[in-house]
Amino acid sequence: DGLENRFKITRDGEISKHLDILYEWGTDTNSKNYCKATMNNKIEAVVEAYEKYIDKNVNAYDTPETPGLYLDKHEGDPVIINKYRSFVGKITFFTTKLSPKTGSATRTLSGHMSSPDPLHWKLMDRLIGYLKVMKQKGILYVKPEFLKTAFLAHTDYGNCKGARRIVGFSFITIVGCIFDYWMAKYHSVSDSSCESEYKELEKCAEGELLLQMMLGEFNLDDLPGVTGEDNHGAIFLSKNKQESEHTKHNDLKYHFIRKLTDNRYGV
Repeated sequence: DGLENRFKITRDGEISKHLDILYEWGTDTNSKNYCKATMNNKIEAVVEAYEKYIDKNVNAYDTPETPGLYLDKHEGDPVIINKYRSFVGKITFFTTKLSPKTGSATRTLSGHMSSPDPLHWKLMDRLIGYLKVMKQKGILYVKPEFLKTAFLAHTDYGNCKGARRIVGFSFITIVGCIFDYWMAKYHSVSDSSCESEYKELEKCAEGELLLQMMLGEFNLDDLPGVTGEDNHGAIFLSKNKQESEHTKHNDLKYHFIRKLTDNRYGV
């Protein structure tokens, strides 16, 4: 009530639909409030349109892309580019709104919008097959018990076979309730997997700090936060301020992570 009066918030009931996203509100068996955001009808329509276009039923897959498959840039004539862009655009909308699981495959397909080849269409077929049998076409938001931020950073070193640019993946949560996520290719090239992980760890920490400051404006922050990283070299660099001939090539801006390990925000 205090926040509503302070910021003059007007209650207008629970949202049920916005931008083709359906919202279902309820309480689970543990008496925890939840909100289920889905796009079942939209994705079923995409699958149906794709099967109609290829004139056969698409095979079902339990993963959105083939593990270890990296696509090259196609230098020849594009293969049915208009249809390719149409399907990728619809899947991208779903992915950016509600589906981190399809993020890697969608990012890969969207990186070849200018010149798709048969291999790109093959990956499209697998992604559509995964969407066809995807159990929950959306995200389940569960009300967190306390507001401690928890982030996870990871990179795919060597994903780009041409320019050798790394691909970063980060997930932002508030005690397990997903808040945001991103998957993007860096403009720079890293010399090692440690350097690539260190870059993404710093980027992830910036997002965590922003979220903590936002929660702090409402006196709701629970410090310190938690950031997950699986590269021992990147973890060591974030805590060790000593430079050596093996680390001096790292851009100074990525050392911002070291400040967060020392102050009250914590990583």
